[in-house]
Amino acid sequence: MRATDLGRQEQSMLEPRDISATVQYSEKGNTPPAKYFFEPDPPVAYRKPGTAPRSVVVQSAWPRSATLTLDRQGFKAVRMEEPFHDYDNDAAIRSVYFRQVRDLLRRETGATRVELFDYTIRRSSTTLTNQSEVNRPPSMLAHVDYTADSARKRVRDIFPHEADALLSRRVMMVNVWKPLFRKVESYPLALCDATSHREDDFIKMDLVYCDRRGEILVMLARPYHQWYYFPMMTEKDAILLKTFDSMEDGRSRFVGHAAIEDPNTPANAPPRESIEVRAMVFY
Repeated sequence: MRATDLGRQEQSMLEPRDISATVQYSEKGNTPPAKYFFEPDPPVAYRKPGTAPRSVVVQSAWPRSATLTLDRQGFKAVRMEEPFHDYDNDAAIRSVYFRQVRDLLRRETGATRVELFDYTIRRSSTTLTNQSEVNRPPSMLAHVDYTADSARKRVRDIFPHEADALLSRRVMMVNVWKPLFRKVESYPLALCDATSHREDDFIKMDLVYCDRRGEILVMLARPYHQWYYFPMMTEKDAILLKTFDSMEDGRSRFVGHAAIEDPNTPANAPPRESIEVRAMVFY
């Protein structure tokens, strides 16, 4: 396979670069794990996620990039050649960058309608004390962004008058993940090949806010999980990852993912900076 087959990736990306890394799995218990986004008063006892870390082999996905699909593995790499640099400007992101992502998803999925509703910028220099709704640190927890119920509820929350019609057809949730300005040398995104996990490898986790509750899926450790990452991604590389699919015909419905610590990260590597845009894809 030539470097040009991967969108002119550097030849080094085609070389095997498997690593050993820790994935933050969760444990099954009598109650679902939870995360509170405020300090409950009085205090509430709850199980935390990510309490079952495991060392796993994470394979480079570049050598097999041309064979990856959303409907099988649940993720794929694509190129985003059109430049964008105004990541500190919310209005520019929602107008210019969202248009680029919308066009990309239409090309890649063949959908009749693509709606972008959310984005997060992640910087490894961000701490728990200076994070916000938009700016957060990398998520080390092995998870999926939605359950089947919370994905459908998201459609109803955003499109209350169209939801019945939209949900009567196929709907996918897809994240578009991309470095901001420079090569990712630390905390890369790892993805679990959807053909290697089962639905009962996931449990629900409660997200508790001051005014509402949500739920996602977190992963249980299994020896047969196959983890992949795309080392040394540049600002023109992007990952599409499926976080929900309403179809139940054997294709992948979602993909577990997490940030990991790369043991090959140089001591002077710059902080990871990435953006993920969340989209609803309708057919």
